[in-house]
Amino acid sequence: MTPAARIAAAIELLDSVEGATTRPADAVANDFFRLRRYIGSGDRRAVSDRVWTVMRARRRLGWWLKGPRPTGRLLVAASLLLEGWALSGVQQSFSGGQFAAPRLTQEEKAVLAPLEGHTLDHPDMPPAVRH
Repeated sequence: MTPAARIAAAIELLDSVEGATTRPADAVANDFFRLRRYIGSGDRRAVSDRVWTVMRARRRLGWWLKGPRPTGRLLVAASLLLEGWALSGVQQSFSGGQFAAPRLTQEEKAVLAPLEGHTLDHPDMPPAVRH
């Protein structure tokens, strides 16, 4: 898989996990990968790592994204930006090409642009969010 395809798969899995409120996340992930046997072990690891990273940082990402419940796309893009990716690199990964996630909308770019150059933690975060 290409890096953009891994990101698209992570978004799809994250949306599946968040949509399955009555099932454990690992069971949803197991079903996701069982239905996509073409995804190799390295790609499964990369997709899973991205999803679990987003889920562990969910409250902090939500604090950065302020507003209504963020989509899986915004959560993944924000996590990439707050890990040090440039906005242009995130936009390339959301290229809309074959196997890639659709392009970022202008609204998504407007929400994500202020995050560039920051890290996941911020001194203004309340302790309940940070911890």
